[in-house]
Amino acid sequence: MNGSLIIAQNAAYTESLLAGQVYADDETVSSLSRRFARMAADSMRTSDTTSLLRGMIDRGRLAQVKLQRGKQQRLCGG
Repeated sequence: MNGSLIIAQNAAYTESLLAGQVYADDETVSSLSRRFARMAADSMRTSDTTSLLRGMIDRGRLAQVKLQRGKQQRLCGG
């Protein structure tokens, strides 16, 4: 799945580069909710992700910049 996903109680909205779509049937909303729950369960906590990225930077496996509002900023000191 790529793009964005918004889930409300009785509806879901998905958006891709080409189009947006609203789903209101229970089966589709439930399916999308389950998919999101699986992705959330499999994802790392923010602090763990930050630690992983900083470790990769320290080992020279990741560029030491992040793009934010058109400016390059160092992800960690040094």
